[in-house]
Amino acid sequence: MERVKAVFKPSDYPGELDDATAAGLIELFGYLFPGQENPEIDPAHAGIAMTAQNPLLALNLAKMSGFIVRDLGWCQDQKLHELVVQTVHLHFNCQYTLHARAARAQSLGIGAEALAAIPDWQASPRFSATEKLVIEYTYAVITGTVPDALFARLTAQFGEKAAIECTSAIAWWSLWAMIISALCP
Repeated sequence: MERVKAVFKPSDYPGELDDATAAGLIELFGYLFPGQENPEIDPAHAGIAMTAQNPLLALNLAKMSGFIVRDLGWCQDQKLHELVVQTVHLHFNCQYTLHARAARAQSLGIGAEALAAIPDWQASPRFSATEKLVIEYTYAVITGTVPDALFARLTAQFGEKAAIECTSAIAWWSLWAMIISALCP
């Protein structure tokens, strides 16, 4: 259950609207649903709906999420990207997102058994060497301890540009995990 009122559609905005907030809601929903009458954010994206109490914050979060997913080169390997998302949300115990993304993860080969194996990734035969490297690196980034040798292995596998992009994706989904865990425990 959310701790704050989610704004799934513009009429959900709680309280009095000032001109700037009303304009922000129009801009946010216009960006998310261009040309669509009666736009509504789906429950799987409740993080955007919760942050929409500040529509410009939600708009910029949505833009960055779109960039990460659609344009960041490293994230184009959808399974590795989803493995980062799932590992981050497991670490932060963000059950809402784990539940909301379960079908997506399943469609990419990260079903319930694989998800359950992430904490024991080192011993699990479920993951390839590349997937184990991504899980290990994700945990290192979110705990703030990235050994030189691990970073060297990541750059040897993906290159420096991709290492930067992977790190950015981990940081981005960590931000979302923290927002959603605080607002929707």
